[in-house]
Amino acid sequence: DTPAISEDSIAAVVKALQGGSGSSIAVLVAHHNLLPQRRPRLAPYTELVNGGALRGALSELGRPVIYLHGHIHEDPVEI
Repeated sequence: DTPAISEDSIAAVVKALQGGSGSSIAVLVAHHNLLPQRRPRLAPYTELVNGGALRGALSELGRPVIYLHGHIHEDPVEI
């Protein structure tokens, strides 16, 4: 089970955010991060294989989105 977000889920999130008020800020909460990490994490199940697909879809919305995530099981500060 490689972590990924289905195309249907991405489309549903985009549709929901497009229907929201332009003056609101969307807050998404998820388990995995969307951005590549400075230090590669080669352990299984650490990174979404298609995080860039959701990241790209969110950036094309033309509105602010706050994406909160967890999952890194180490010191969260990279020096």
